[in-house]
Amino acid sequence: MNLHVKVGLLDTVDASFQMVQIIIFIGFALVIGGIIFSFVKRAATWSSNKQKPRLRVPVQVVGKRTGSDRRKREACDYPLLCHS
Repeated sequence: MNLHVKVGLLDTVDASFQMVQIIIFIGFALVIGGIIFSFVKRAATWSSNKQKPRLRVPVQVVGKRTGSDRRKREACDYPLLCHS
């Protein structure tokens, strides 16, 4: 004979905790899966690039970067807000 009786509120609380555990597990699984997918994709790209021949063609520089004065960046009080 089963003498264990659960109150309705406790059933709801237990179900809520189980749902939270499931959601957290799914979140961790998605994050870990995303990291693994990223590594596999990068490895596949690296392998594909390594199999291709290197291009050796002559080039000509047609422009030079300007406005990259380091002193201007150091003089700014808020470096993230200043443009270089």
